[in-house]
Amino acid sequence: MRLTQSFFLIALSAAMILSAANSMAQPNVTPYQPSGWSDKIVVTTTNGSTTETSTFYTTNSLYMDWCVINSGTAAVTTNFPVNVYVDGGAAGTWTLSGLPVNEYEYLTGNSIGSLTVGSHTVEVIAEVGGEADNSYTKTITVAAVTLAAPTPETPANGATGQPAVPFFSWSQVNNATAYRVLVATVSSDLPSSPTATNGGSSIVLNAVSPITNYSPTVTLSPSTTYFWEVHANPGSDDGTWSAVQQFTTQATPAGLTITPTFNSTITSDPQAATIEATIKAAISVYRSDFSDSVTANFTFAEMANGLGENSAETANFSYSSYRAALVTHATTTDDATALAHLPTGTANPVNGNSQVTLKLPLARALGLRSATGGNDATVYLNTSVMNLTSAVTDPSKFSLFAAVSHEMDEALGFGSLLNGQTNGIPPPNAPVQPQDLFRYDASGDRSLTTDLDATAYFSFDGTTDLVQFNQDDTGDFGDWYSGGDTGVIPQIQDAFLLNGENPVLGVELRGLDAIGYTRVVTSSAPGAAQLSAAIVTGGKFQFTLSGTIGAKYTTQSSSNLITWLPISTNTIPATGTVTLTNTFSAAHNLFYRAISP
Repeated sequence: MRLTQSFFLIALSAAMILSAANSMAQPNVTPYQPSGWSDKIVVTTTNGSTTETSTFYTTNSLYMDWCVINSGTAAVTTNFPVNVYVDGGAAGTWTLSGLPVNEYEYLTGNSIGSLTVGSHTVEVIAEVGGEADNSYTKTITVAAVTLAAPTPETPANGATGQPAVPFFSWSQVNNATAYRVLVATVSSDLPSSPTATNGGSSIVLNAVSPITNYSPTVTLSPSTTYFWEVHANPGSDDGTWSAVQQFTTQATPAGLTITPTFNSTITSDPQAATIEATIKAAISVYRSDFSDSVTANFTFAEMANGLGENSAETANFSYSSYRAALVTHATTTDDATALAHLPTGTANPVNGNSQVTLKLPLARALGLRSATGGNDATVYLNTSVMNLTSAVTDPSKFSLFAAVSHEMDEALGFGSLLNGQTNGIPPPNAPVQPQDLFRYDASGDRSLTTDLDATAYFSFDGTTDLVQFNQDDTGDFGDWYSGGDTGVIPQIQDAFLLNGENPVLGVELRGLDAIGYTRVVTSSAPGAAQLSAAIVTGGKFQFTLSGTIGAKYTTQSSSNLITWLPISTNTIPATGTVTLTNTFSAAHNLFYRAISP
């Protein structure tokens, strides 16, 4: 009996010991350094690397790797979070669905952005609870980068005769993320402090550009000397201001004047200064491109819906008097071509009506009407859906510069008798508008139809089609066909402007010339190179430039008239001409600028 009892007691004791051991088995989740890693937390400038970067700079985008292991004696069977902190602030949370004994989980490439100069802490905590070793903290040091000063390129130092809306460009600085341009009328108002973001009272332009050039939306005063400088990484102590440069603007050119009046809907807008500056910049293009000594008075206002529209004053004139006025004002090759295909007589060649409808500024430019001083048009703009300057590139918004140019084209003279008509109905027999005189079908016959399936082109002779007209009655028939994603390059006068695009004035300038305005087609720059040919084949633009031997020129590609991307700068050789072939994106237009010797 005693022997039996003793065995029972021994067996009972063993069971109790095993039970106690099981009750003591616990998970232990702790940060861990896997094989091949440089630490339990790795901070790097290369996404996916598990080797610590030796030196960090303020210009670096940083990534963090972390790993946790269950080094305990029991598995984690419930979900638990792993939290990451940078300088005590949350930088991410990940939930793990349990973790077996001796197994680990890790994450690489956790972006923590860029950090300021100095020491910073990064920490990972496995929130399992009640563990003393569930976190790991390390300290990294971020250094400042001393960037070189950009080298100003254009306007050249001491340049004269510069446009009122000048183009600024400078050299690229390695590791720079943006540049600040300051322009003043007093050189001492330009700062020298690396962290300065503004200057003295004579500063007229303070802009930040993500690229190495900038065209402002402010119009500078004529015959005025300005001083400018540029700085990489605006406002930081890791950049250096360039040397101060100076240039002088040209005298006010004699040309087409558009006088803007800003409605209270614009002047009360918090962005009024920017909106007005962009409108004035767009106006300056017409002044420099047309020499007509007339003034158009436009009122600009905001609206809450749509994109843009205008209400312009018009008057009817006989077709014969309009054509005669075109003859006396013809100055360009386009004028000659257009007139050669406009028959004489009393009836217009489109629908036989004896009258044409002209916008009042065009009538005055042609001498068919005297100036009255009244308002010629009101342009309405939904600025809430627009990028107000070229420096703002929200892809969901539209270009204010393009929208206001579109509406001013129409207020100056563009339009169609078909505007406002419904697809499929017979066209009215009322007076046509000038654009209608240059509306041809694919066969070279004049076309005036509301048929949605019709194809009509803007052409001076019915043979060379400059652009396709819109036939969708939800837009204006006088506007261009909008290709959207079909590969058609966006243009100012498209019926449906595309968000995120910045089209440029191109064929529109030729159109305004042909309907009666006097276009300036030669460069006033001494020794300027002239573009004599441009051939587009498979995205390659081949062109010939000629000019004064030794003059410099630059060829550029752009999707926005006020944002230029330099491609090359060269000197005209001893022959005086040069032929180049450059490859640009098919979505861009080719432009060139000439630089005087």
